[in-house]
Amino acid sequence: MKRIPALALFAIAALIGAGLVALFITLSDDDSSGGDQTTPAAAQPTPAATPTAQPTPDTEPPTPTVEPTPAPEPTATTEPTPTPTAEPTPTTEPTAEPLPEGVEESRAFVKDGQIVLEGAVPDEASAEEIVALAASILGPENVINNYVIDPRAGDPNLGNIRVDDTVLFATNSAEIAPDFEPLLAQALALMLTRPSVTMTVEGHTDDVGSDENNLVLSQDRAQAVVDWLVDRGVERSRLTPVGKGESDPAVPNTSEANRQVNRRIQVFIFNLLAD
Repeated sequence: MKRIPALALFAIAALIGAGLVALFITLSDDDSSGGDQTTPAAAQPTPAATPTAQPTPDTEPPTPTVEPTPAPEPTATTEPTPTPTAEPTPTTEPTAEPLPEGVEESRAFVKDGQIVLEGAVPDEASAEEIVALAASILGPENVINNYVIDPRAGDPNLGNIRVDDTVLFATNSAEIAPDFEPLLAQALALMLTRPSVTMTVEGHTDDVGSDENNLVLSQDRAQAVVDWLVDRGVERSRLTPVGKGESDPAVPNTSEANRQVNRRIQVFIFNLLAD
């Protein structure tokens, strides 16, 4: 066998090495150019996960709200139909029979502190009863008995008495002067001894001043007399003050003397025989 010279071996080795290098380069180019690469399988989309139903928390069932029962509307109370009350029939005072012709009706009035009894009474007993009653109030010396006995006469009319004596006042004044207090004391004695007696006190003026002012002044004068009696024990309910102004003069207002007479009070007494 022939020995291969070393130079030839070296050349062979060099050729082999060059071939390996060329092969390596070729492979490297194929990788970088993408050449005939195997396309990787497309990634399958991950299926969306089905959400797991969250467990429904145990909740208390809502308590139904109870609507308050509305209060019943109040039923209107039907007012009972009032039964009309019959108006009381006014008591009719018995009408006195007219006196026979020629018989004068009895009457009484007070003047100058004395009571004057006039007219006809049916008998002596009736006259004596009335005289005794008047004497118990004013005293026997102050009773003037002018009665006439006539069997045709009716019952004596002493229930109402006109008092002609009067309290006089200064101009534009309602003050009671001390001179007239004795006269008021007689009225006081009557009211205290006869509980059923009532009294109307009228106040009057002269014609000086306006009608409106005189009306007020006359009322003040009547009220002054009422207050005087009430202050001494008479019930106010038994006394009626009335102002008449200048409408009812006792005498014409033609002089100062007459005007003084008209500045007065006048008293009427009722129910004297009721007790």
